[in-house]
Amino acid sequence: MSFKGDTLNTADSATDRGRSALIVGYYGAGNLGDELMLFCLKKWLEDQGIQVTVAAQFPEVVESLQRLPAVPNLPLLGQWSWVESYLKGQIAPLWKALYRSDLVIVGGGDIIRDDIGGKTFLYSVEKLLVAILAWKSASLINVGIGEPRTKPRRRLLQFLLRRCKSIIVRDESSLQLCRRFGAVHAILAPDIVFELPRIANMKPVPEGKRVLVCLREDANVYGRFVLNETRIANFAAALDHLIDARGLEVAFVPFQSSESGDDNRLHELVRSQMKFRDRAEILPWEFDMDRLLRLFGEAACVIAMRLHAGVLGAACGRRVLVLPYDRKVTEFAKQFHCLAVEANQLDELATAIFGIESVLAVLPTSCPESVWGRLRLT
Repeated sequence: MSFKGDTLNTADSATDRGRSALIVGYYGAGNLGDELMLFCLKKWLEDQGIQVTVAAQFPEVVESLQRLPAVPNLPLLGQWSWVESYLKGQIAPLWKALYRSDLVIVGGGDIIRDDIGGKTFLYSVEKLLVAILAWKSASLINVGIGEPRTKPRRRLLQFLLRRCKSIIVRDESSLQLCRRFGAVHAILAPDIVFELPRIANMKPVPEGKRVLVCLREDANVYGRFVLNETRIANFAAALDHLIDARGLEVAFVPFQSSESGDDNRLHELVRSQMKFRDRAEILPWEFDMDRLLRLFGEAACVIAMRLHAGVLGAACGRRVLVLPYDRKVTEFAKQFHCLAVEANQLDELATAIFGIESVLAVLPTSCPESVWGRLRLT
């Protein structure tokens, strides 16, 4: 697949030629949003003359999808899998990649967060710590950052943020956290996936008749969005209303497909509750830029629990309504003035229909002005 996209501004990048970067994230794990971020980050870094290696959950998947060299992203501190990592030597490629890289970048998503356990928090920051202690250039790029819950973790994060060479965050609360922690050089930029239509040189297309629905299988993973039987039934009835009263079609688009989670399991459950299920299609998971941009570009609106479904909808200039299961989705809705339907609004059928249908009454979301072409690693 090739793109005839606009080239990002590479002025004054001669000094970057020949540098190598190890970029760390939850890549290769069947998450479409993560893969889209990596695709755009790869383009941004390579346009600065920086060669990219990826520390990924499944390196072989990254190598196949992204055409990038990859190594396993294992815990350096033995939080888990220490037998496989150190006794069996599986961590050696990661240490070698860290040693050989000029830059270490933690990039993509709300990767630094403290609401799913201390071990995961340490896993998310330890590569930055190693880079800083080894006097390498360390950066945080296109990230959201959660507030640490304990004093030692706050101190560790403060130590890291103050010493990162570049910090680009994608939401206002992360920016304010950086400033409170003394990282005054942090800057705010829209999620890099907003660049995808520009990279692809996408042309505007007429609005179609499809409502795209992108749910997260484990909607209550952070304790904020319980989808019980009543709420699922009312959500399904609201989609039926869009089909019957508005003459629309529904397409369920999965952003996660792996052993650890498959959005289409929830999509199947919702569809099974719909009266007009013959006009509701469940699409397969695919990493195909042309298909995705065409799909989102022609949508009537996007109902997004998955963050990057909302980002793609907004990037393509479509109406977006979010189901905020997590802080990052709430931050996105605030930043780009998207409508939101909270879980408790699905408790009553009339409220659910009103909330879902309201997306059709708003103007399409405006894609923010491109800034990534002007941003550089320092």
